[in-house]
Amino acid sequence: MSPRQLNPDLPASIERAILIALAKESADRFPDVAAFVSALQPTRRAVLASPPSQPLDPGKQQTVPTGLDQSHLDRLREQGNQLFSRGRYHNAAQVFAQVTQDDPEDAASIAMLGASLVADAHYEEGVQKLGHALTLGLGEAFTYAFLAQGLAALGQYEEARFVIEEGLRADPQYSSLYQTKGEVLEALGDFDGAKLAYYQSISIQQDAAHSYQLLAFLLLRQEADQEALPVLEQLQALTPEDGWVHQARGIVLAQLGKHEDALAAFSRAITLTPMHAALYQQQGDELLALGYLVEAHSAYEQAVRLDPQNAEYRLLCGNTYYQLGYYEKALEAYQVAVELDPTLAAGWYNLSVLYTHFGQTRPARQALRKAQRLGYPVPS
Repeated sequence: MSPRQLNPDLPASIERAILIALAKESADRFPDVAAFVSALQPTRRAVLASPPSQPLDPGKQQTVPTGLDQSHLDRLREQGNQLFSRGRYHNAAQVFAQVTQDDPEDAASIAMLGASLVADAHYEEGVQKLGHALTLGLGEAFTYAFLAQGLAALGQYEEARFVIEEGLRADPQYSSLYQTKGEVLEALGDFDGAKLAYYQSISIQQDAAHSYQLLAFLLLRQEADQEALPVLEQLQALTPEDGWVHQARGIVLAQLGKHEDALAAFSRAITLTPMHAALYQQQGDELLALGYLVEAHSAYEQAVRLDPQNAEYRLLCGNTYYQLGYYEKALEAYQVAVELDPTLAAGWYNLSVLYTHFGQTRPARQALRKAQRLGYPVPS
């Protein structure tokens, strides 16, 4: 579907520019962002030569051409804004589509339609609408922010980065532009630049939970545990009922050797998300580190109950069975573990130890050879 099929009032020159910018093959797109912007400029200059009678902010009332029911359009705009603020993006898009059909020059409603479409994962159509809003003179940070998000979702990171810089020129204090900039820079492999962008977003809007989350993800991937911990603690204060935050904080605390604090974090995460098997495995690891063998075994058993096809959980249960002296149960746990995952080298080695314990020499040797072939560091 072409852009003008979605919006018959879209100028032909803008349609051509959008189709080239959204081309599937990179060779078919503009050679650079400057060329894309240049293609948009003639129409944009013509529009900006006659500035609107009032600032065009998303959600604000616009001047309605003669013959339209202004009060009806105002009610629709308000309804659309409320739906958008509640996260009901599909419904918001339907309302703003109706507004823009009646008033095709309403740049703010076109921008809100584009933003709703991007938020609802209809990226190409959303990008087209937001680009049209820009040509109508709505060069505000809100429009640039959602346009950048749509471009980034389409994998057009260089274009998104240019749009972000344009948006920051319009409003250098617009937090979500820095957040999107961080995501774009991460995708481009500039992790230091991404981290700085997330910190900039947080410095502007200190309750920007999503920016804290993105920053925490980045720091965890970089194994920057000391730096990640205060970020996660701030995120926990903003979203105290988010089980993932407590889990991530527990992982960092465990890496830092703070096992009691890590245990408390995992226990809190379990309270919030009790059906998440990995939390019980992590809780068991911390209990084991603190010397609570029986409690650790119970945690591993719960992980197995929630995810019986997980070979790692079976292996951990086997280990605690062995430490508690339940050798037959340990043997059974290891047998199930290697059946679920034949590449589990530790499972084969532990089987060899138990087969030896029970005097089963031949299967012990077979299990040991499998462990060695899989690279397990077998003691001499």
